[in-house]
Amino acid sequence: MRTLSLTSLATAVAAALLLSGCASPIPTPNPQLAWIEPQPAPDDELLIERVGDTRTPDGRYAEVAPGSCSLSLLYNFTARFGLVTNNPKTLSCQIRFSPYDYAAGKRYYVRGSHDMGQPTVTLHNAQGDLLATGRSTCL
Repeated sequence: MRTLSLTSLATAVAAALLLSGCASPIPTPNPQLAWIEPQPAPDDELLIERVGDTRTPDGRYAEVAPGSCSLSLLYNFTARFGLVTNNPKTLSCQIRFSPYDYAAGKRYYVRGSHDMGQPTVTLHNAQGDLLATGRSTCL
């Protein structure tokens, strides 16, 4: 019984250490790079997975060298169909943006929303202007 308790404790500690990376503060943007930040709808999860062919270390933001590159994100949300929401369905969607020409020192926001199970994920500049719409594949 004691081994089980130690195993459970070790598992809990390992999980806490893994999750602590998510709780770390977001760094100050580097002015020599473009900054991309996801803005999901409330209760949703929108994370940057890749910039070009490079996996991002922290899905809450990405710093991008000036120039053109593609963007891939993961969008998880719960869809509620119709007036009765007894059977909500959690969807996981891969979002891809075609290459966009990012500028150094500029901030960009990826906004996610959904309606009746259909995600809409868009790229905006700091002024809120729509720059691009992502293509989605949901499971």
